[in-house]
Amino acid sequence: MDFNFELLKTFRLVAAHENYTRVADIMGVNQGTVSRQMRRLEEIAGTELLVSFPKGVRLTDAGRYVAEQMDERLFNFEEIFTRARDLKSSTSGPLQVVTAMFGISWLAPHLSEFLAENPGIELIMSTDESPMLQNTSHFSGTYVSLTPIPPPRDTGLIWQEIFEFSFYPYAHISYTQKHGMPRTFDDLDNHKIIGYRWSRAYASVDYNASNPLLFVGREGQKPRRPAMEVDDVMACKVLVENGVGIGFLPLFHVINTQLVPVLQGIYDKNLFLKRKAYYVHPPYLRGNQRVQKLIKLMKEKVTQETLNFDNQWDLR
Repeated sequence: MDFNFELLKTFRLVAAHENYTRVADIMGVNQGTVSRQMRRLEEIAGTELLVSFPKGVRLTDAGRYVAEQMDERLFNFEEIFTRARDLKSSTSGPLQVVTAMFGISWLAPHLSEFLAENPGIELIMSTDESPMLQNTSHFSGTYVSLTPIPPPRDTGLIWQEIFEFSFYPYAHISYTQKHGMPRTFDDLDNHKIIGYRWSRAYASVDYNASNPLLFVGREGQKPRRPAMEVDDVMACKVLVENGVGIGFLPLFHVINTQLVPVLQGIYDKNLFLKRKAYYVHPPYLRGNQRVQKLIKLMKEKVTQETLNFDNQWDLR
């Protein structure tokens, strides 16, 4: 293997500083020299070791592996690079899933099956960091995100729609036992309705479409006043489950609950709020087997559930 150990010295600096300009200053060369050396190292390794971000570069899984192994096994670099190449096709290792609580709720019923079929994958579920998804420099390693946020205009990430979901009116059994079941839109005048008032991140979501129970049957009149408003679907679910009022929820949030459909038979899902969900990952993980296995599972479950959910709600 044609190899120059100067490339490894440069790589160690890049791994430490994650910035070509800073490394070039340390080495007393120009940035182009550092960039060319790293491209040459990747050619020798046969896999991508670094990925560009707005403020520098980050190590891929393979790059992190090479950096960790260098001190112990510097002269056995051919074995190191062979193992680094294998990381891309490996079905073993960590996989971070970055998602809001809506994604956890949808994925949870399927994770036991996924882990049983892929015992080598170590799942790491991250919810607190999901708002940082659009900051492409925030994440590294092997990760995939499930988000309802539409792709930003300029993104370095693969942002692919995976399914569209509708919202439906639901109430808890305890609520209907106490207040009765509304049978018509006019009946809603005498019920407690939980409304949505979205945060700035979802400012583009239409208020009227998000709150059809406030407007339906009130043409030419003032809309109904909500009993309270929330800015989060999971918060709405918790309130509905506690009998606070009637809420507007996606079907996958009501699985294995005591929530019952309201206005079944007259409510038309096509007239009101629909949202889209997207899976997101960086381009360098396009061929990563762990990422692709989770995406495959999500696509399979979407196909099955779409039919089941529609049949469940459309019963007459």
